[in-house]
Amino acid sequence: MNSPSVAVEMKKIEYAGWPNCIQLSNGQIEMVATTDVGPRIIRWAFVGSKNLFKESPDQLGKTGGDKWKSYGGHRFWHAPENKPRSYAPDNPAIDYKWNGKTLKLIQPVESSTGLQKEIEVKKDITIAFQSWTLFPAKKIVIKTRYNKIKIVSLVIIHQSTLVK
Repeated sequence: MNSPSVAVEMKKIEYAGWPNCIQLSNGQIEMVATTDVGPRIIRWAFVGSKNLFKESPDQLGKTGGDKWKSYGGHRFWHAPENKPRSYAPDNPAIDYKWNGKTLKLIQPVESSTGLQKEIEVKKDITIAFQSWTLFPAKKIVIKTRYNKIKIVSLVIIHQSTLVK
């Protein structure tokens, strides 16, 4: 027997000093992802309650730079964990796509690894996050993946430099 789906509303909001955040909420649970850095889900909580994710107060609202920052929240890193690869800075702004059912947070290609990280938040029929079931019968699924990007123009420029 199928459960009825829950209305999930998407809003663009300011959160913790980041002016370009995406909030998904069903009125009971909210998730906030910043597009000013990332991809990162910076907040997961019952509406009006304390964030279940850690926030690093000294880094909230900050952007830019060439050093890795923890910021807090949920981030996607390369495994197995290895410095410096797993700690490539995720400080630039990211792109997002929302089709009414799925939110995709898409990072620019990391110059140091050639990888592009993407977090997908998909509305489904039960609300759960990892192993925490918050409301049986209503869920939001979060998937993470990365794509190896081949930058053809970079290879061609490098080859033409060698020919000269």
